[in-house]
Amino acid sequence: MDETSKLVPPPPAALDRSVSVAESYQASLEGGAARREALRGARASVYMYQFWGSAGWGIWNICYTYYLQDVGGYSSGVAANYATGEWIAYALCQFLTTPVWGAMSDRAGRRQLLLMGAVGGSACMVTYAYPVGWWWVAVGGLQGSIDCTWAVCNAIVVDCVTYGAPPGSPDDWGVARAFRYLVMPARSAASLDDDVRQELAAAMTMLWCVGGAGSLFGYGLGYVVWTLLPNWLAMMSCGLAVWPAIAYAYFYLVETKPETSDGASLDTLEDAWRCAREGVKIQARAVPMLLRDRRSALLTAAYFMIYLVLTGIFDLCLFWGERKFDWDVGITTGYLMIVTVAPAVGAFLGTRVLFPSRLKYAKSIALLLAASAAGSVLEGLVPDSTAAVAIVPLASFGWGVYPSITALLTPDEAHANQGHLQGALFAITTLGSVVALGLYLLVYDLTLPSADSGTYRARHDYEFGAIWLLSGFLLAAAAACALEAGDAAPAAARAAPAKGDEDTKEG
Repeated sequence: MDETSKLVPPPPAALDRSVSVAESYQASLEGGAARREALRGARASVYMYQFWGSAGWGIWNICYTYYLQDVGGYSSGVAANYATGEWIAYALCQFLTTPVWGAMSDRAGRRQLLLMGAVGGSACMVTYAYPVGWWWVAVGGLQGSIDCTWAVCNAIVVDCVTYGAPPGSPDDWGVARAFRYLVMPARSAASLDDDVRQELAAAMTMLWCVGGAGSLFGYGLGYVVWTLLPNWLAMMSCGLAVWPAIAYAYFYLVETKPETSDGASLDTLEDAWRCAREGVKIQARAVPMLLRDRRSALLTAAYFMIYLVLTGIFDLCLFWGERKFDWDVGITTGYLMIVTVAPAVGAFLGTRVLFPSRLKYAKSIALLLAASAAGSVLEGLVPDSTAAVAIVPLASFGWGVYPSITALLTPDEAHANQGHLQGALFAITTLGSVVALGLYLLVYDLTLPSADSGTYRARHDYEFGAIWLLSGFLLAAAAACALEAGDAAPAAARAAPAKGDEDTKEG
């Protein structure tokens, strides 16, 4: 593939850095068949990376708790602290660097940054085979600093939607077309208030579900490699799993960034350093971009609280199950699979049924989150393992609104700033990770039962319940924020006001 084939010329509307995604999307629908065909490789590269990258993360989730204990020689409590410390270091560095990487992708392109982040993240994960706690924390920080892939993948998906080539287009893979059929509403898209919001909600949901499918595959693969391979090789496989996707992206990922006036590149160290400096300089715009109006601020708050719950549960649920119910690797694998599949069910329910209904977006998101808040409270009160496994789908299916909130925060921002926006949104999730890991670990440590205490069983029950009750409270707060945010005005209503009144909202 020559270099010119990696460039996808944008529609005319995208050349204006003030034009929003919604406006660029409408302009792209009138033409550009050749451009949409070229984007097929970009979509497929993102699918591949999300699947195999998440598979590596799934292997990690199965292996790391046992690896630190069996090979590192740490107790369950110490292993939990080191694993959480590693995740905090990773998330904190992602919080600091991902908006910079995203802004750089707007200037220098998505392709190079995705490949660089993928290779660097893979190399870091391979080194977790060295089972020393401080090493894990240090490498976690390094990995967080260079792994910008999730934000760049989101930006590529926004580019594809903006250019009129969303995931599941007629020329896409069969499984992607089937997914689009499932998640798009049964009635005509013309009956929706805003096509681009529904397209983005479906596209972000598809990306998230592809990652979830990769995680499920990784959980099963993690069980296999932990059982059959030497422990150190099983741990290294977390980083090696992503290489099929890296190879595919190298050959088929086209450049999708919007046209820029400065022609920034990463071809030399001097160019890369100059682009990085510019990326750092514009970070003062990140917070105003996220909090540009009351509705955006409330949706961002809901986004943050959902990620508090998602991170806290995924970090410590294996340790909880091991301590409270004496779960082995087989049960934890099944539990993680349920927690991964349930949000996809919630996402399908939202995009297919609730969003196109009279409830629209805000009320639908609030309804799903409120249901999961109730499920979390019930999960915290269950007395035995069977009940815990039975109730956890209700407690977690509301997490599936997370990609839809990403979609709702996207259309009104300029397409030329989408890398920066997606990086800033991902920084919010990583900030949520840092807060969640500290908060949940604090609750976990403070409620550890004492073996010589007369109230051992009561405290043991409280240990598990406290974590889930905290999750219920946070999800209820997120539901309230989404409901209060309301829905954006329909596209026709937004087009009517003068330019200074573009942020007019209803509800």
